[in-house]
This record gives sequence, C-alpha cells and structure tokens, in this order.
Amino acid sequence: MEYLYIKNWDNYQHYKNRNPPWIKLHAKVLNDRKFTMLPSASRGLLIQLWILASEQEGKVPYDLNEIRFRLRDDSIKLKDIELLRDSGFLNNGKHVQADASKG
Repeated sequence: MEYLYIKNWDNYQHYKNRNPPWIKLHAKVLNDRKFTMLPSASRGLLIQLWILASEQEGKVPYDLNEIRFRLRDDSIKLKDIELLRDSGFLNNGKHVQADASKG
C-alpha cells in the first residue's frame, strides 16, 4: 500500500514509539500562513489526518476509500488530499522535515 507522510510528524508527538491517545496541536499553527490560507474544510481534514496518522507513526494510507471510511466522511475527494499534498502538509516520501529557516 502506498502512504502519505505527515510533514514534521515528530513535532506533533509527545509519546514516542507507541500508539498515542492524543497528538500535540501547537497554537503556533494559527500563525502558519500556509495553514491559514487553506480552506476551512482542508484545515479540518488535515487535523483529522494528523490524528489518523498517530496510529501508524506519521503516515496515512494513500487510499481515498480508506481515508473516507476511517474519517467517516464520504464527501472527501481526491482533490482534497492532493491540495494538502501540494501545499506541503503531506509528503510521498518518509517524514520530510520542513526547512527550519522558513519558521
């Protein structure tokens, strides 16, 4: 199965090497221009994908039907996932870290 990886996954983790009951969601995300420029629905989808990724060490299946089932939302479209990938929040490669100079 192909997977998408959450950018900067380690930043959202408090617990290491286990299935956490929660993820960290920093208030600084409100000052992230890339995040705030996303449509509201995309921001909500991204947060849900972060939670889903907590089950598999920062990765989500690149499978629209699986994502729809796991999030219990048949309205999610492939273009919604691709927008998050194209915006840099999801990566096709393992745990790509953001450029620290871009704050």
